[in-house]
Amino acid sequence: MALNAVIFDYGMVLSNPADPAAHHELMKIFGATAEDFEREYWAYRHAYDEGQFDGEGYWQRCAAGAGVALSDHQIRQLIANDIRMWSSLNRNMVDWAVTISKSGFKTGILSNIGFELADEFKQHDWVKGFTHNTWSCELRLAKPDPAIYHHVLDAIQVPAAEVLFLDDRQENILSAEAVGLQGILFRNVQQLQEDLQSRGFADTLPPLHAAHSVSVAAL
Repeated sequence: MALNAVIFDYGMVLSNPADPAAHHELMKIFGATAEDFEREYWAYRHAYDEGQFDGEGYWQRCAAGAGVALSDHQIRQLIANDIRMWSSLNRNMVDWAVTISKSGFKTGILSNIGFELADEFKQHDWVKGFTHNTWSCELRLAKPDPAIYHHVLDAIQVPAAEVLFLDDRQENILSAEAVGLQGILFRNVQQLQEDLQSRGFADTLPPLHAAHSVSVAAL
């Protein structure tokens, strides 16, 4: 199967797992039990990613659900640490994206993400190197809605069957495949190398290990 584009999820694919120090700081500022924090953090996350409200509105809803009161200063701290929590890059994957782009493929980010995080990440030079980036909050829709994959295809002008999509959530992969994209569920670099080989993409794409010598600043 010919490939002409690779689309990457951001969280847990181009980024590392949540930074534990930032996560601890979030819970400390929030002032609730770990169980209450996790429940409320995820209860409103999809709506936040869909752009239904900004970071202030998101944290106000989380606080109301947990029965805690937050000052404006605390909300600003929560937003800053939320950004920090998802800012650690998976260098192997980012460098590989550089290599793919330099090899003539179209590349893109398709991320479920809130306004504040998107605004922060868009400022980084490495993000600007992708052909097209789709931030869910700006479209008011999020994965796994099929419409967001059609948006990406329209933007990059590549047939669905020639696009490889990498995401860490099974429901997003299944939805992308239903639209016609080639999907691989990402767990780690070694697993991705194996899946690329078994799917016949390893002969088409640059080797993943070869990306290590490419500087992120090259994006």
